[in-house]
Amino acid sequence: MLHRSLGLCLLGLVLTTQAVAQVSRFSLAEKRWLDDHRHLNVGVVEMTPPILYFESSQPKGLAADYLRALARELGLQLNLIHYPDQPTLLQALRERG
Repeated sequence: MLHRSLGLCLLGLVLTTQAVAQVSRFSLAEKRWLDDHRHLNVGVVEMTPPILYFESSQPKGLAADYLRALARELGLQLNLIHYPDQPTLLQALRERG
């Protein structure tokens, strides 16, 4: 179990590092969009720990850490919104359209 958790943590670190490296490859239009959208709502559905889970209504796990690291690197503020399941999340996206 410890090896699995350690492996997943290392995977999260690698993914975060790769995502940060991609930031410099954004097109001018993408960079402008990000400049105009500094506060983003991100819908999330709980997964099996340690990927994404909630403690006291706070998102925890590798996916949450990854999103926070990426947001920090991009200078964004993310609001992670918890949905009970994927169909509910998709319906919310359609309604915000």
